[in-house]
Amino acid sequence: MKRLRAMLRMVRDELGEDIFQAENAVLRDLARVLSPVRSAHVLCDLARSLSADLGPELPPAAADHLVASLDAMSLDESAAVLDDTQTMTDVVTTLLATRSRYESWPVVDTDLTTLDAPRHRIPDSFASIEPGIRRTYRRGRKGMKVARSSPTVHAFHEWRKRAKYLRFHMEALHLLWPEVVGGVAEALDTLGETLGDEHDLAELGHTIMAQPSLVPDDRGRRILLVEIARRRLDLQSVALRIGETVYHEKPGAFVTRLETYWQAARS
Repeated sequence: MKRLRAMLRMVRDELGEDIFQAENAVLRDLARVLSPVRSAHVLCDLARSLSADLGPELPPAAADHLVASLDAMSLDESAAVLDDTQTMTDVVTTLLATRSRYESWPVVDTDLTTLDAPRHRIPDSFASIEPGIRRTYRRGRKGMKVARSSPTVHAFHEWRKRAKYLRFHMEALHLLWPEVVGGVAEALDTLGETLGDEHDLAELGHTIMAQPSLVPDDRGRRILLVEIARRRLDLQSVALRIGETVYHEKPGAFVTRLETYWQAARS
């Protein structure tokens, strides 16, 4: 769904704001239905991995209690969503309807004179995607600067979303010059994974602080929270180093370079 939303963003100006907002909202809301299942599963796996890494530093009882509690929460969350027939029927029905709408959009060689407005044909030109890519790159670059100056959970999470959208843009365009554009996509993939790990650690730390009963042992809780904070700082530092490489150009220079690749590939 994130990849689909990235593609919508890439052709946002051609689709028109009303269509973009409507289609983006559909995918966003579907993801929100399913995301608690993913989050619960990830937190459980992360707690298990963190406990194993800390080894004897962490009291065994504290580690066992945390993993068991999160595992139970993960099962409950999965059952609440995936076993709810009405919820899953709504999700599948909405996705099928969304795909059907996309398939009805005319392709490049369609005679638009026979169609009613609004028209969704995307001209096969760099101008169709340039504004969307420029906007995504600019917002990601700004997100990096905000995260650097104000390293909050929200700031890094917002930057991660923008970096992921740009990654999907570059993956869609990698055939323009696989070694270069594909290389940018790989760097953005690494950046997204790094920021994702940082966010998951932040979520685990927040969950432990909000629910102290997950780790009843005070010493064990302190050890976990200190380790989470240390790892988050390390990941933030790595992400910012990668970001400086990915976002070193100004938006205008970035899209101009991409357009050069586009024209060269078409010549």
